[in-house]
Amino acid sequence: MEIDISNFPEEITTDVYLMMDDAGWLSSDLVGLSELYTTIGKVEVTFKIKQKDKITGDIVERLKDESKKIRADAEVECKIIDDKINSLLAIEND
Repeated sequence: MEIDISNFPEEITTDVYLMMDDAGWLSSDLVGLSELYTTIGKVEVTFKIKQKDKITGDIVERLKDESKKIRADAEVECKIIDDKINSLLAIEND
């Protein structure tokens, strides 16, 4: 996923709805859910967007974490394959 933060506004305003059904409460900005839930209330919310360098730093950290996880998972898979190879070679040498 490519993220372009160059055009982020300083703030975003959206409507947030408080809805409920027989199972409980839901807060959402998805108007399409109104068919599934009863709208209890609505509020307009303005989100102040972080500075772009902070957003970039957060994205970089998330990507680094994802990379570490992928590397760790790959190491486990490689170890399994290496063990299979070694087992086959041991059987062949007997």
